[in-house]
Amino acid sequence: MALSRRAWPVFYRSFMKLWKLHGTQPRYARIPEDFDTLVDNGGAIAGSPATIRERVRRMTEEAGANYFISQFSFGDLSQEEVLHSISLFAREMIPGAHERVARAV
Repeated sequence: MALSRRAWPVFYRSFMKLWKLHGTQPRYARIPEDFDTLVDNGGAIAGSPATIRERVRRMTEEAGANYFISQFSFGDLSQEEVLHSISLFAREMIPGAHERVARAV
């Protein structure tokens, strides 16, 4: 969460730059300025592997989804920070996803 809270404002400023320059807002992309609001509204997930695992499980079950898309790089996250998150995701999430797929087939 700390990394995301730091990186989000950088992403937000970049994303909104042209709209703000022209005094308008994106029509379909309503995103908050702070990361905690984004998480609270269900627009992002961040945290420990256990937190991510539970939120992804709950979201995919509630939506009936059979896929999940992640974005690990945004804002001012360094390559090292992004690769660390990807590594955690691969180690902690992928095996459980394979098990759920095997049970569903």
